Amino acid sequence: MSEERYVSFLDILGFSNMIRENDLDFIIRKFEAVLYFLPHPKALGKYVKLEGETNQGVKKCSCFSFSDTFVLSTEDTSDESFNNITIATFLLARSLFGVGLPVRGAITRGEADCIPNTNHLLGKAIIGAKELEEKQDWFGIILSPDVLSVYDVIPSGPIEDILVEYQVPLKECKDTPFVVINWRLNLDVEHGIESLFPNVSDHRQLRKKMNTLKFEKYINDSGKAYRDVKEKWQHKIRISDRPQVKSQFVLGHDF
Repeated sequence: MSEERYVSFLDILGFSNMIRENDLDFIIRKFEAVLYFLPHPKALGKYVKLEGETNQGVKKCSCFSFSDTFVLSTEDTSDESFNNITIATFLLARSLFGVGLPVRGAITRGEADCIPNTNHLLGKAIIGAKELEEKQDWFGIILSPDVLSVYDVIPSGPIEDILVEYQVPLKECKDTPFVVINWRLNLDVEHGIESLFPNVSDHRQLRKKMNTLKFEKYINDSGKAYRDVKEKWQHKIRISDRPQVKSQFVLGHDF
């Protein structure tokens, strides 16, 4: 019997052109950097408590991926699973943005299940997430209103810093308020956030880029770009082409 669960759908926009225009090893190194900067298993799997820590284990958040698409899912729709899918989406999205792979996505809830002994997940929740992802005219991740709407109170605690209300640009209607993932949190980019986006000439891609930079400006102006945080998974990521310490992302061909 299928279960209701949270599903997060993330798609790397412009990935086909990136594959055509770059050496495959270069793209692979970008993905390796993303995986390297997902060190907290409590975001994407069973959390193993370290000596001296008091954190309780969390439910598993599964990750399915193919080429330019990532699908995350939880085991159920408990509060714990909501926290887990939110944290996992934030970490994965921030890492992808950090290596120059901006994504668009959505988090939904509903029926979905995995075919036994496979990595194939299907269900209404995935279809809903993909449809919601395709409606957006920017790079960013929104929460479906049935997951968390702007009329709900954003839960307090660590995830409060990674959720924010915003008027999201949509393709076929006016900007609409959603709760969105603050992928910008503690993302320190040496050459500015705009440097993370590829140069584009197509007017549709340029519009998405400019809409995203408006969001980045809003986050920065409202004081939500940099926060003093306690959780390790929220700490700063430094994006630089001059590697000095292990905790940096390194842009270019020197991953």
